[in-house]
Amino acid sequence: MNPALIANFKISDTLFFLPELRYIFTSKVLQRHTENFISTSKNGYSASLKLVFKTSENSWLWLTPAYTTINHSINNVDFEIDISYVVRIFNRVGLTAYLKRNFNQNTYHLQLINSIYF
Repeated sequence: MNPALIANFKISDTLFFLPELRYIFTSKVLQRHTENFISTSKNGYSASLKLVFKTSENSWLWLTPAYTTINHSINNVDFEIDISYVVRIFNRVGLTAYLKRNFNQNTYHLQLINSIYF
């Protein structure tokens, strides 16, 4: 569980934003490799601003720039941007295209997600 402080501000019927400040705590990270074994806890914080654009009645675009720092002693800082486009195809079925760009690690993450809403 990562406690967070989140607010929701509606600018218009098609635009709102959610600033978020989150404390991150992982009690134990276990990774087994042939040469080493890592068992450490990690903590830090994340600050982000989610911008939501409602493009139609059944679709919306999320843009989330985020700044994250974990383990202050080694100065592990990330800046990333998440972009999600969500389309509700039927009443309870949706499709999401998700792209995440991490600038510090120079990595990309792309997902297509099929959702069923209850």
